[in-house]
Amino acid sequence: MSDFKSPIMKRLLLLSGMFFILSFTVHAQILSPINSDQKGSSNSERCSTSNLVISLQLKEQQEKIFNDYVATHRDDLVKNKTAYTIPVVVHIIYKNAAENISDQRVLEQISRTNSDFAGLSTHSMGPFSDSLKANSNITFCLATIDPNGNASSGITRTQTTKTSFNITGSTGSCNGFPERCASTGGCDAWDVTMYLNIWVCNTGSTMTGISEFPSIPNNAFYGSTINYMFFGLTGATPPYNEGATLTQQLGHCLNLYNLIGDNTCTDMDYCLDTPTEYGIQDTIGGCIVDQCNTVCPGIMNMNFMSYCDDTTMTNFTPDQVARMQACISLYLSSVAGNSATTCSMSNPCSALFNLYPDTATLHHYYAVNLASGVAPLHYFWSWGDGTNDTIAFPSHTYATAGYYNICLTITDSVGCTSTYCDSSYIQKSGSTVITVDVISQSGVGIHEIYQNNVIQIRPNPAFDNITIETASVHRGDIISIYNIQGQIVLQQPLKQLQTKLNISGFPRGSYILKIESYNGVDVKRFIKE
Repeated sequence: MSDFKSPIMKRLLLLSGMFFILSFTVHAQILSPINSDQKGSSNSERCSTSNLVISLQLKEQQEKIFNDYVATHRDDLVKNKTAYTIPVVVHIIYKNAAENISDQRVLEQISRTNSDFAGLSTHSMGPFSDSLKANSNITFCLATIDPNGNASSGITRTQTTKTSFNITGSTGSCNGFPERCASTGGCDAWDVTMYLNIWVCNTGSTMTGISEFPSIPNNAFYGSTINYMFFGLTGATPPYNEGATLTQQLGHCLNLYNLIGDNTCTDMDYCLDTPTEYGIQDTIGGCIVDQCNTVCPGIMNMNFMSYCDDTTMTNFTPDQVARMQACISLYLSSVAGNSATTCSMSNPCSALFNLYPDTATLHHYYAVNLASGVAPLHYFWSWGDGTNDTIAFPSHTYATAGYYNICLTITDSVGCTSTYCDSSYIQKSGSTVITVDVISQSGVGIHEIYQNNVIQIRPNPAFDNITIETASVHRGDIISIYNIQGQIVLQQPLKQLQTKLNISGFPRGSYILKIESYNGVDVKRFIKE
C-alpha cells in the first residue's frame, strides 16, 4: 500500500469513516494503558486524548458542518491564513514545590509552542518534504487581564491536597476532569468564551496530557491539561522536555486528531497530506514503514499529532493548518477576538535583530539583538541550518555559505510573544567557517555598525499614517513592514526620500519597518495605536 492515499481514495475513506466518527462527541477520554514498547523511551502515555468517544446528535451536526466548511474553503484557509492571537491562562495546581513550576518554565513553554505553530521547529522532516511543515499563523499569548478586568500575568496558582488527579475525561464534568474544578481540589476555568484554559498538575505516572475538542458552545471544561513534568523546558522530564506535549494537546483543542488509525488503515484525521499510521511506533528517525505505509517515506512520526519523543516532533501540515484556522473561525472567534483586550500591553514586545558583516574581520558577522519587552525575556534563536539557541547572546558558526533564514522568537514576562526573521546570504571564501556573534546594542563596535542607519519614522507611535524619511534612495530599494509574528503585512518599492504609508487598517501593536538596499538593511520599530 502506498504511503499516501490518493485524494480520491482518501475522500472515499473520509466519507465511509465519517458515519463512524461523527457518531461520537469530542470529549476526551483515557485510552486503555499502552504497552511499554509503545511508549518510546518513556513509561508515560504520549497522549490521552482519544479520537473516539461517546455520541451526541448535536456534535454529529457540528462535525459535518465543520468538515464541509474545510472542504469548501481549503485553498483559502491554506493560502490566505488569518493571523490569530489566542489569549491563554495557565492554571498551576500543586501539592509540593516540584509541582509549583516557575513562571520561567511557563514562558519557555509558550515561546516554544509559538515557535512550533509558526513552523520554526528545527527538527528534521526526515524523508518528507519541508513543504509539509506549515506556519499556522496562530500565536498564543498569556492573558494580561483576568475575567474581572484586573491586571494578570496569565498564570494562576492553586495549592491542593491531591497527590495526583484521576483524570478520565469520560465526561465534561468534575468527575471526568477533577483538576478543572475547585470543588474537587483543582481550579475552575476562566470564561471559555474569552480565554483558552491550560491546567498544569500531577496527572499521575502514565499521562502526559489530555484535552477536550471544541464544540458549539464550548463547555466549562474545554481546554488542555498537561502533566507538570512535561511542561516547559528547563527542569522538564525527558523524553518530553522540549514542549511538544502542549503543542500536540492544543492541536486537539483546535480540532486536530491523532494520525494513529487504531490498528486499521482507515483515515482518522481528515487530512489529505498526512499518512494514516496503523499503530503506535517507537522507532525514531529515517524512513519508518508499517502495514498502511509499506514504502518510503512511510509514516509521518515527526508530526506533532503523531506519537513520538519531543526530539523528533516538528510539523503541522497545510491540511492540519486549514483545520485549525477553520476551528478558530467557527468555534473560537470570541476567544481570538478577545486578544485585542487581554493581550494588549502599553509596551508591546518586539523580536528584532540587525545582521551586519564585520568590516574588520573576514567570515565574521554581528547580529545586534534589539529585542524588547517586559523582562525577563525568553529567547529562541533558529539559525536556519537545523540548530537553535535559547540565550540572549549566542555565537553560531556556519560551515558553508548560502541563504539562511535566521529567526528570533521571544516571550516576555507578561506573555507577549514576537518573532522576527531575516533571510540573509552568509558569504565566505576558502574553507574558513563563518561565525555570527549576537551582541547587545551597547556592545563594542556598534557605532560603526549603526553609522548607515538613517531611517526616521514620524509620528511614532502612529494612528493612521506614518512618514518614512531616508537620507538616500536607490533603484531596487524595498520597504517591508512585519508584525510581531514575523509576517509581512506591507511591501513596496522605496522611490523617494519621504514616503507616506497608510497603516489605519493595521491592528494595534508593535511593527518592524525594514528597508533593503544595495548598501545593506536598515530596521526601525514603530507602534500602531
